[in-house]
Amino acid sequence: MSDESVLVDVRNLSGRQVGIARLPWEAPVKALREQIKRWRRGLVEGAFEDPEMSLLAGICVLDDRQPLYNYWTFSEPLLVTLVTGESAEIMVQYGQENIAMSVSSWTTAGLVKDQVCEDFGLDTASAVLSLVLPLEVRPLVDTELLLSSGYVPGSFFRLTVHYLALFFGVLNALSGLQPSLLGPRRELSKLLGFGRQGDVKSGGFLNAAGFYLVLAYQTLRAVMPELALFDPIVGFITMTLVCHQAYILNRWVASGQMHRVDAFLVPGIFNLPVSLHLAGGSSQVWWENLCSQYAAWPEFFFSGNFAIAWACAMVTLVLSLGERRVISLELRSMLMLALPALVFSTVFLRASVLLPHALDENLWLLLTLNP
Repeated sequence: MSDESVLVDVRNLSGRQVGIARLPWEAPVKALREQIKRWRRGLVEGAFEDPEMSLLAGICVLDDRQPLYNYWTFSEPLLVTLVTGESAEIMVQYGQENIAMSVSSWTTAGLVKDQVCEDFGLDTASAVLSLVLPLEVRPLVDTELLLSSGYVPGSFFRLTVHYLALFFGVLNALSGLQPSLLGPRRELSKLLGFGRQGDVKSGGFLNAAGFYLVLAYQTLRAVMPELALFDPIVGFITMTLVCHQAYILNRWVASGQMHRVDAFLVPGIFNLPVSLHLAGGSSQVWWENLCSQYAAWPEFFFSGNFAIAWACAMVTLVLSLGERRVISLELRSMLMLALPALVFSTVFLRASVLLPHALDENLWLLLTLNP
């Protein structure tokens, strides 16, 4: 083991390389610190003043007493961020507000998020802190050290809260469950559209509203891992909704209320990979594997489910408008095809921005969601 070594790449906050060296992987962090001092002395003429400096790697502040292999992830080089001085100035953007903050080497994304949420009276659980870089927006894990997250001077952090929009989407979906739209039938099987006397219209409204609520759950699941307890239940409910959706669409076609081309594909089937993972009992392991391989996975999953959930809510609205004769049957059919197509295109484009390497390596990732 003593023959093993690790390549260490040290960079400052501006992204400039301070130096790169190969050290024994059993060497203490103090040896790396001494190497950095030698590099810095070579750049300064005259008397050298040794400033206070911290070494960061991932979510850790390096301890001088620990060996380097404690911080090595077995992928070279080991990237270390050098922070000099006691603090650094950052900018956090929330809405139209820009907040200047002073952070230290030990400041985590969670601490900054908590502080901004407290200042604005926001719910911490509903907030996501992201690092905004020239070519990407990178969501941060609460335990991640802020200054080792790829931050360079000129970058800024953004706090976003999405739950309010989801709340209004829930209201939109539930608006399709009005008694005037569901009809006077009180028997559950008929409300769901089953049997010869089943009300296909009410079954469609119930299915669309149910799918929105499932997708809203999946959206929240991306930022609230404590919801994992309900994953198997939601997974089986979703698969049941897919089967119910296929039944309702077939009934609509059989009754002449919808053309076969409009029901060619059951929209809910696109969510089947997520449902299978949720129902399988190991959803948290699956989620952590994806997050470990693709840093932007939580943001993509959140925004993708958010967009599809809103598409479901809009379908409910379109159905309501059609039943009230506000729009024609032709316009209703066109919108029910156009809205999902637009949203799925948006999700794919979002993936090409947030997960370009993932799509290059695994084109079927969006369909199977297998890391």
